Amino acid sequence: MTALILLISLTYYFSPKIIQSEQIEIKIPKEQFILALKPLERLIKERLPEGIDLDSPADMILSPEQKIEIEKSYGIKIESENTGKDILYKLVDYQLNNATGPYRRFIPFGLAIALFVGLKILSFIFIPFVILFSWLVLKLLLALKFTRVEVETKEVETVKL
Repeated sequence: MTALILLISLTYYFSPKIIQSEQIEIKIPKEQFILALKPLERLIKERLPEGIDLDSPADMILSPEQKIEIEKSYGIKIESENTGKDILYKLVDYQLNNATGPYRRFIPFGLAIALFVGLKILSFIFIPFVILFSWLVLKLLLALKFTRVEVETKEVETVKL
């Protein structure tokens, strides 16, 4: 079982899709980001000026100088119809890709190890079922008389102290 799991993990590690993953950007789905942001909305609203929340347009939240600074520093284009959530989403997305940049070459290796560990954990659950299934098949073959149990006697020498 371990050899099979190692083979699957190595095949996964050397697959062309994983090798190309060094060039792939990490993208957080916007819906999940907004769901994760829900518990923090009140805390963020307290830090914003009075009457402004994360659903306010970008023109109300940022001054033109701040927009230019963000566009220069992060390369993020902020349109006037963007809301605070959109701006925050773009900033988090940029920071996530920027922070993982130096470690990107280790991602395929980490994914292969995670696959190995995950399959190994599943094998602990799967092995008792394989043993049970094998026992049932053996009992079925014995009941249908496709196989039989033979007892052989062998002469064995043992040394006991």
